[in-house]
Amino acid sequence: MNGITRAPWGESFKFDRFDVRYLKAKDSAGKFAIVQFGICLFRYDHHRHSFTGVPLE
Repeated sequence: MNGITRAPWGESFKFDRFDVRYLKAKDSAGKFAIVQFGICLFRYDHHRHSFTGVPLE
């Protein structure tokens, strides 16, 4: 999770309650900026009754 910033109070500790861990992760994820994404194309093969990946050229 490259790029997530944390305040010193945002560190997760072993003894944190689950709701506290959730709130810390939620706060951190809200500040996260997406820097990269991927797209994968598929095509349905009627003979095999399945999907196959489409190579990009």
